Amino acid sequence: CAGPNDTKCSNGGYMLSGFKPMVTDAEGASDPTGYATEIANKAAFHNTLGAIPVPSGNLSHSYQGKELFFEFFRYLTGQGIYNGHLGYNDYGDTNKSTNLSADFPAISWDTGIESGAKYITPISESCSKIFTINFMFQVSNQEDDSDAAIKAGKSSGGMAGINLKGKNNSFDTVLDWLNRTDLGDGSYGTVSDVHGEQNVTSYFIVDPTKINQTTNGYARAGGTTAAYAWSDDPDELITTLGSIFHQILSTSTTFTAASIPVSVLNRAQVVDNVFLALFEADANAKPRWPGNVKKLKIDAANGLLLDTSGKNAVAIDGRIRHDALTYWTDAASLDDNNLTDEEVAGKDGRSVARGGAGQKIPGYISGPPGLSNSANIRTLYYEPSSFSSGSSPANLNADSSTASALQAKLNAVDVTEAETLLRFARGYDVNDENGDGSTTDARPWLLGDPLHSRPLPINYGARGSYTATNPDIRILMGSNDGFMRMFRNTEPGGAESGAEVWGFMPQVLLGNVKRLKENQPTSPPHIYYGVDGAPSAYIYDANNDAVINSASGDKAWLYFGLRRGGRAY
Repeated sequence: CAGPNDTKCSNGGYMLSGFKPMVTDAEGASDPTGYATEIANKAAFHNTLGAIPVPSGNLSHSYQGKELFFEFFRYLTGQGIYNGHLGYNDYGDTNKSTNLSADFPAISWDTGIESGAKYITPISESCSKIFTINFMFQVSNQEDDSDAAIKAGKSSGGMAGINLKGKNNSFDTVLDWLNRTDLGDGSYGTVSDVHGEQNVTSYFIVDPTKINQTTNGYARAGGTTAAYAWSDDPDELITTLGSIFHQILSTSTTFTAASIPVSVLNRAQVVDNVFLALFEADANAKPRWPGNVKKLKIDAANGLLLDTSGKNAVAIDGRIRHDALTYWTDAASLDDNNLTDEEVAGKDGRSVARGGAGQKIPGYISGPPGLSNSANIRTLYYEPSSFSSGSSPANLNADSSTASALQAKLNAVDVTEAETLLRFARGYDVNDENGDGSTTDARPWLLGDPLHSRPLPINYGARGSYTATNPDIRILMGSNDGFMRMFRNTEPGGAESGAEVWGFMPQVLLGNVKRLKENQPTSPPHIYYGVDGAPSAYIYDANNDAVINSASGDKAWLYFGLRRGGRAY
């Protein structure tokens, strides 16, 4: 039996709860008013799980994965409820005359995600990454009653084009179809056509005696590598779940918006550069996350973003292709000795800590970053205590005088430790993180994550040796390692640059340097924030010549807040 008109039994499962935002206990405690809805959602979820009766007797419900995920597909795409309202014979009173909604209302289906006979799709924004975690004690079976509906066309609510392999052998086909299919292309149910790929990635936690070719095949079809082992030990199970969640969070992606500079000659004209901010969560819950800015170019005629080879740089999942080489990247200096599955030799692609502006920070590729600004390698500033309008920023040097002045702000026990922290802030590998036995070279990566910031391009026009066809474009971006940075787009002669021009760390963020240097796992995993706000600029062109030049009285004012990094602008 199967379908909305069959009440004798159910196939698969039902939607106990739709997608709802939740917060950690720490976040809720810190802001109970702001997080009231999220706190209530979490409590309701726990209460619902706690209300599920403990199984008794010798009966059980088979894991009907194919039909379970078909119902999930109907929910995701806002289509008609199919097997989602359980039949009378599955649960019920002695006379089997009432359904689950009447017999066990505490664990009934979520009517809040239904509108009439249809689900309300949760997909409303671009790049909705959807993940499932499945607990199994056998393999999927007794799952074939809904095959006709699954194979139906889009207009009938089916998975159009799916090629089921036959009875008891096609759960992996459904998993693979959901992992490869963009549910938000505007052709499924009530989901609009949204940017990026809205697909489903599935993890499996399985009885260790049942981890085999079949269950590992489920995981591979769902876009993960292999099944995880179930454990009756809660600590081991939590460790497994934590590993999965960290993998999900560690998927490198662009959460911040792309930025495009406009022409100073014609504000309606867009320059063909696109700057993408990327960051990656640390898989081990450490607070220091890598970030980057990468450059592509617009092919307006074909609506594409191109890499240095002139090829489409965007993959079907909406992220940069693995084999793309972005502008600014020095391909000859890429480390190809320890490539991951997502990296290609000689290319930087979507990898966060590879290529882009992060690779071009002075002192990263060759030579140390320099202990002071006078070394003419890397230029870093902070604002002195007497900072006021018209004042110059102070040099963030790694010397004894600066260490003495900033010891208290750095939370250092003495001047020696303060100087070590300043060396770390300037980019020195003081912990020997690369294991080469040296602490006088650059750290493995020097650019922090722009979690809530975004690149801000400022087009200064044809000033100095720059021209109208190669204007002086600078990119500003904040990051959670504490710096607001300026990057150079191109050299005056037209060569690609991406180099950091300067970095500025507000004094209020100096206290984070010690924690970032130690880089110990935290809970939640990202609790130290730096320049976490998006910058804005006001440009004043005194003589309206479309060139921003101080000699003409022109000004470019930059404003940025610290957001979660602190109460400061």
